[in-house]
Amino acid sequence: MDARPFHRKFWTLSVWRDQQALMDFVRAMPHSRTMQLLAPHMGKSQFAHWTVESHEIPLDWNNAKARLPRV
Repeated sequence: MDARPFHRKFWTLSVWRDQQALMDFVRAMPHSRTMQLLAPHMGKSQFAHWTVESHEIPLDWNNAKARLPRV
């Protein structure tokens, strides 16, 4: 996690086996409830998904942030 709370900017970077595993986590407690509680304190959400090979883990923060859509 990376955060700039006074700018309402928060980043998380994670690796998942597949899209279903990610969605299972997103919908489950405590993540779903935590996101509901934090939503008023955060800026607009953006997501970037891409495929990596095991040798690319851990992921690079600069590369990950560069993949986010520009708003």
